[in-house]
Amino acid sequence: GVAADASINTLKDFEANWILEGYPGPDICTVSTTSFLPCAEVAVINGASAGIFIDPIGERFQIGDKLLAQLYDGTVKTIPNFTINFPTLVVASGTVPDLANQSVSFTYSSQFAASSSQVTTTFYADDGTITKGAACASCGDTLNPWHPNTTCGCTASSGTFSSNPTPNDTATSYTQTWADISLNGAPQGIYVVFLYGVASAPYAGTEQTNITTVNISDQKKQFYIDTSDTYVSTTAGTNATYSIKVTDGNGQNAWNGGTNSITLAIDQCPKSSTTTLTCYFGATSPGSQTLTTSVGVNSTLTVEVPSTTAGQTVYGGWIRASGSDSTGKKVTRVLRIRTAVSVTLGGTTDYVDVLGFAVFEVTYLDSNDVKGKAITGWFLNANDPSLAIGKKYGLVPWETS
Repeated sequence: GVAADASINTLKDFEANWILEGYPGPDICTVSTTSFLPCAEVAVINGASAGIFIDPIGERFQIGDKLLAQLYDGTVKTIPNFTINFPTLVVASGTVPDLANQSVSFTYSSQFAASSSQVTTTFYADDGTITKGAACASCGDTLNPWHPNTTCGCTASSGTFSSNPTPNDTATSYTQTWADISLNGAPQGIYVVFLYGVASAPYAGTEQTNITTVNISDQKKQFYIDTSDTYVSTTAGTNATYSIKVTDGNGQNAWNGGTNSITLAIDQCPKSSTTTLTCYFGATSPGSQTLTTSVGVNSTLTVEVPSTTAGQTVYGGWIRASGSDSTGKKVTRVLRIRTAVSVTLGGTTDYVDVLGFAVFEVTYLDSNDVKGKAITGWFLNANDPSLAIGKKYGLVPWETS
C-alpha cells in the first residue's frame, strides 16, 4: 500500500501504524533452525525514530504490558552474501593438456563468513540456441570446448577442484585453486561457460551465477554487448523490452569493420549434462525474439510475460549475441537480464534473520526508549499457544514487503 519511491520516513509512518492498530499479517513462517527461509528474512530500515516509533509505543503500551517480539541474532546482514571471481581463460586450440591451475577468489559478507555456510561451485556448459549445431543437438554446442560428450567432436572436463566446497571458517575472502581443467579439439574463438555457486545451510539456496569468458587461441576479432536495461519492471500479460547495443572491438580487435552480422536472442537456460539451471527465459519462453544486427547498432529484444506469470517475483534469463568473423571463427557474448513482474521496488539491502519469537513484558518506557524482559521461552512459530498472551506488532516478511 506504499508507493515504490516513498521516503524512509513515509515507510516508518506506515510501519508505525501497526503499533497503534495491530499487525494485520501475514505472519512470518515457522522458523527453521537449520535454514534461514526467505519468509523469515525481514528487510531493515535503519533507525527507530523516537517520534515515529517510540511515541506510538507509549500510546498503546504501558509498563507491565506484554508484547510479542521477533528474535534475531543481533546482526544486521547485507545482500549479497558471497561472490565468486573467476579469471578469463585464454588457452591454446587443438590438442590441449590440462590447463594451468586457476586461482578463483571468493568474497563473503562478514555475516556469511561468521556462519557455517560453505559454497560449492559447478561449471555449466555453454548450450545456447544460436551456436548449437544440428548434428549435436542432443549434447549441446558443437563448438563448446567444455562439453564432456565426445560425439560433439571435442572432449573436455570441468575440472577436479582442489577444495570444493569452500572451507568452513570465518575468513571474509578465500582463494581456491582449481586443477585439472582440460579440453581437446576446441576451435579458435570466444565462448562462455556459466559458473554456479550455491551455499549450504544456514544459507541453503543462496546462489550466484557468473559468466566466464573462454578465449581459444587468442581470438582477436570480437564485439561486445551492453544494455542499461538489465533489470526491467513489468506486469503479467505485458512485454519486457531490453535495449541492446553491440559495440566494436578496438584496433586489431575490431569486428571486421562491422561487416559481419551478429545474431541476438534470448538464450536457453544453462545446463551441464542433464542438469539445467532454473531460469525463466529459455527455449520454451513464449514470445522470445531472435534478430540479426551488426556492431554500432541499437536493437531491442522483446519477451512476452504471460498473464499467468506470478507477481512479486524477479525472473532471470540470458541474452546471447553470436557471430563469425571473416574467417569463420565464432565469437559469443552472453548478458544476464532480470524481469521484475509486479514487484514493488525497495531501497534497502539490509535484513535480519528472524530466529524465533518470545513474549516480553514492558519494564521501562519514556520518550526515547522502551525496555522489557522475556517472560516466555523461545518459540519457532509466532502462533504457538504459549505466546498468545502477547500483543502483536511487527514487520512483514522480506518477499512481501
